[in-house]
Parts: sequence; C-alpha cells; structure tokens
Amino acid sequence: MRSSLIILSLLAPGCPVDPVTDDSAPEADTDSDTDSDTDSDTDTDTDTEWIVLAETCDPPAELPASPFLQLDELVLSGSTEIPQVYFMELVDLEIDAVRGVAWGVGQGGIVSFDVSDPGSLSMLGNYGRHGNRYYRVELGPDGVVYTTHRDQGLYALDGADPTAIQGLSFHSQRDLAGMARDGDRLYAVGHDGSLTTFDLGDPQQPAELARTEGLGNAWDLLLAGDLAYVADNSLGIGVVDISDRDAPVVIGSVDPGRGMLDLAMDAAGTTLYAAGGGAGVLVFSLEDPATPVLIDTIELEGSVLAVASAGDRLWAVDQLNLAGFDLSDPRAPRLLGTVETDQWAMHVAAAEDRAYVADWGQLSTWQADAAVSSPDLLVSTGTVVLDQDGETVVLGLTNLGAGTLDLVGASAGSEALQLSVDSASLAPGEQGQLRIEFAGGEDLSAELCIVSTDPDEPVQQVKIYSGEGSGGTSIGSPAPDFVLTGIDGESYQLSQQLGYPVVLVYFATW
Repeated sequence: MRSSLIILSLLAPGCPVDPVTDDSAPEADTDSDTDSDTDSDTDTDTDTEWIVLAETCDPPAELPASPFLQLDELVLSGSTEIPQVYFMELVDLEIDAVRGVAWGVGQGGIVSFDVSDPGSLSMLGNYGRHGNRYYRVELGPDGVVYTTHRDQGLYALDGADPTAIQGLSFHSQRDLAGMARDGDRLYAVGHDGSLTTFDLGDPQQPAELARTEGLGNAWDLLLAGDLAYVADNSLGIGVVDISDRDAPVVIGSVDPGRGMLDLAMDAAGTTLYAAGGGAGVLVFSLEDPATPVLIDTIELEGSVLAVASAGDRLWAVDQLNLAGFDLSDPRAPRLLGTVETDQWAMHVAAAEDRAYVADWGQLSTWQADAAVSSPDLLVSTGTVVLDQDGETVVLGLTNLGAGTLDLVGASAGSEALQLSVDSASLAPGEQGQLRIEFAGGEDLSAELCIVSTDPDEPVQQVKIYSGEGSGGTSIGSPAPDFVLTGIDGESYQLSQQLGYPVVLVYFATW
C-alpha cells in the first residue's frame, strides 16, 4: 500500500479532500494517518529490546492468502478500447442491480457500464455536455438518471437506453451535492447548507417543492424511513425529519469532532457508517434513530471519502486503497484489510458481496473473503529526510489486517544506516516501530525496503535522504526561507515571521 506522509520541517494541516478534481491527481489528506505516525525524536527508551531483521529485500517464498479478489477492471481515460472516452475521472457511482448497469460521473460527464457480469465489465454509453462534468448521480424512475453540477444545478438524463443517453431537463441551482430518492420525491443536499425537495411526478421534469435550511456543508444523504441522515462536512451528521415528505425539518445533528463525507447503513438499519476523511470510518449506533451515537472509529491509511454496504460487507475507499469489513456484528465491523487500487479510489458502491470502485480513470470490481485472515502492513511514511550530522528516526508500523503480521527483513544498502524493530510480529490492529539510526557525515540517497508477510505488498519502500539535494529539511532544522503572496495580496517572508506560528494551507479550487 502507498505511504502518504513525507517528513518535513513545515507541516501543512490536512483538510477533507474534495472528491471531485480536475485533470491533476488528488492529494491524500496528510492528516489522515493512523496513530502510528512517524516519531523523529531520538530514542530514549532504554527498556526497548530492538531486534535486527535479516538484511534482505526478497519477499518470503510463501505468503498468506489475500482476502481480496479483483474480479475485473475497465480502464477509461486514454483507453484504445474505448476511443469515444478521451478523458474520464470517476468520482461518484450508482449501481442499478436489476438492470445490471452502473452509472459513473465526474470530469468527462456521465458513463454507463454493463456490470451484469462483474467479472467482465464493459462500457455502454456516455454523455459529456454541460462542461463535461457532473459531481453526483442518483437513479430515478422510468430509466431517468439525475446528476448534479455544483456550479449549475440538477440535470435529468434519459438513461432508458444506456447506450444512447440523452439530456432531458435542467434545474438551475448552485452548490447542489448528493441526492437520494424516495418514490416520487428526490432530495438533494447542498454545500450551502440546504436540502431541496423535488417532485418527480414527471420524472423528466423535476419540480422544486421546498428548500430546507439549517445544515452546514452537506455532501450526501441517506434515507431511512421517516428520517434522512446527512453527511455534513461542518456539522458532522445532520438528522432530518421527512415524515412530511414535502416539508423536511432539520431536527438535530451529531458532532463527532470531524466532518462527514458519505454514509452507509447495515441491512437491519441498526448501525450507521460514515466516511470521516482523515478520521477514518466512524460507526454510530441507531438505537435511538433520531440521535446517532458514536461507538467506534476505525482509522485507515488515507482520507476516507466514501463508504458502502451490502449484505455482511462494508466497504470504504481512502483515495489510496479499498478497505473491506466483515459486518457479522454490525456494531463491531471487523477490518479484513486493505488493498491498493491502481489509481485514486474516489468512491465505492456495493451490491451483494461485491464492491464497485470509481478508481479515477477506471472502474474495478472486488470481492473479499471474510474466512481469510491475512496481515496488512501500513508504514507511517514513504520518505525520510535525515540531518546530515546524524539522527535517529522511528517509523510507525501498523497491522491493519485480520491475521498476524511477521516482519522478516529490512535493508537500506548503506553501512551508515542501522535498522531495527521493537517487535518482529504484530497481531491484528497492533502497532510497532522501526528505528533508523544514521551516523551522519555523508550525503545519503537510499531506499529502505521492509519485507513482511503482507500478501498484497510483501516489500514496501521508504526513500531516505540527507545532505545537499535531499529535497527536504530535517526535523528540528531551520526551514528554508521563502516569500509567498497572501490572500490579501501582501507578500510575506518566512524569516520575518520568527517568533510567530506559521501555518501553510495547501488547497485548490475549481
């Protein structure tokens, strides 16, 4: 699995990642790693018995079986097999299990897929007007498909024949996000804190009935009887009474200390699961449906953007990986492990025991076997910059899998580096440490390999630098001086801010 942190002397706080981007790859939330973050302080724990592993980068001859099975993948962007799609970035996905059709949207418009055989995916059609972008998709009656464009509004498309998608109508409204349908009512939340109710008496011409205020920065919603749960990036989870289907009322919210981006529910409706960005997957009890109660938080490697459930499986994507959970006990999801996807896993949908992943420029289908208990190694960083005068750095190691992880080797190919671990075996969920001791006195450019019994990625690499051209500054050393222009138009020089805290925020707008 990819490691997403780089050790720097300046840290930009992470923020929830907008799961819709343009033609550049999205950056994972750097505030999203597990508690096994890198500790760069010199080791002072004299009681720790550090173990030197075999100096090898060769994977074990025998590895445990992986619980994950990829059924198929369909490459879209730049595909010679699908010449009509010259550019596509999937960011939302809905499955019509009855017709065996998947609908995906993003940069490039809307695309329909034949998923009647999950092991043999194919494209059916695409529609790319309105700036060639949609943000969310929802299935309507009579083959109508609804999409939202954040800057434009709600579109109704004719998808009765998914090989020949046609535009039907348009409702102008800014900031629309996720949608959910209940019969002839369509509910759409907005980033402006609104919930709009549409009448689908004529599915081809949705008519606005009501607009409810009182939410924050709403991303998506999930309907459950007379209630709607809203994934809100500022409030947490909003609770809306929709017993009067034409006049929803916001009746409360639950603030877990982190914004929510997506929601799923177990089959019995007793437990709510939320994609909490850098906080991971949050589990809420619905013993009182009007007041969800947080009962568990499960951290993953990246920023969790979407969750989906079907049967006894819960799925989550964090840009880097697909995570699978066993829901035999809905209140205590058991993490089976994670598997790295080829591109950027932006959304996941579920049907039966399968996951359908909107993996940026491709669609992929997966299964996970709960009977297979295998380890899954997460290394807390992918790059280390060391002080040229010498330094000791400790990396965090976490076993995210359901089986015991064995660390069998570590090598960096440099006599200036001494490597050791505090444990050669990690139980499921257990955290460990890998210590890097650098004697100093030389420029260094090395690649540390960590060999384990992780079946999906038995050899993981960490880049190590020091000295001139290292591309970074070691922790504790003065940051290089620079000048930036603030949003007020004034220029600010880092060296002139001595004595004041400096926070660098990286973001992009579309």
